[in-house]
Amino acid sequence: MRRRSDVPYKVVRSSSGMPRVAIGDREFSPQEISAMVLQR
Repeated sequence: MRRRSDVPYKVVRSSSGMPRVAIGDREFSPQEISAMVLQR
């Protein structure tokens, strides 16, 4: 099992209270991450 510090992203809360995935200086919704995976 990986520790939180071992992954290159963070899960944060958006201003509306929804979860977002922060990678570098950008934030993505779970739906955006799914779309990126399906495009490949």
